[in-house]
Amino acid sequence: MNQPVSRRYFVRRASAYSLGFAGLNTCLASRTIAQALTTEGSSSFGPLIQDPEGILDLPQHFSYKIISRHDDKMSDGLTTPGLPDGM
Repeated sequence: MNQPVSRRYFVRRASAYSLGFAGLNTCLASRTIAQALTTEGSSSFGPLIQDPEGILDLPQHFSYKIISRHDDKMSDGLTTPGLPDGM
């Protein structure tokens, strides 16, 4: 006996399949990134050059800039928080 498919059933199934494929895509993308790295910790950009300040090792010709540090004074007189993600 075939029962008609309700919209609610269809949306639930479609959502479940969409989440599954999104997870699969994430898994495959992370595998590709992991394969790009070699066992020595270098990437297709070349080996990492040790940072003399010990903050962030990067491949040759790459650079970084520190825009704020924990407890630096900001323009409003307050200090930067300890976990500044999302500022």
